Amino acid sequence: MIHIVIHTLPQEIDQLEQLLIRLKHNSNYLNNEKILVDVVLNLNLTDWDNSILPKSFFINKFHQLEQLTKTWAQTQFETNEDGSIQGCVSHRRKAFNETESDALLILDTDIFFSDTLLYYICNAVNTLRSEEH
Repeated sequence: MIHIVIHTLPQEIDQLEQLLIRLKHNSNYLNNEKILVDVVLNLNLTDWDNSILPKSFFINKFHQLEQLTKTWAQTQFETNEDGSIQGCVSHRRKAFNETESDALLILDTDIFFSDTLLYYICNAVNTLRSEEH
């Protein structure tokens, strides 16, 4: 299984949407590979009292993006408001310590890649796994 880890802030929600759409396109090239998409929407670093858009706007869109992602992968979407996730490194560290997957793929929301990225990553992981035996 490939465990994809993404940390996002409210102001990056549209970039997250584009990233998840790109990953969905990538899923068309996979052959029954299991993918876990693990995303945290970090609500801790925004001054909500001075925000034009309410927190609920971002939470609702985040849940819609999870539904999109569930069409092709397992999901683990979390909104974090309790301060336990303060940044991308906190989320990555948590994923690294808790994963049982063969590989972690860390993505930022502003990355752009080809439609075959996941295919090649899965192929590389499967090759490494077969060489271990």
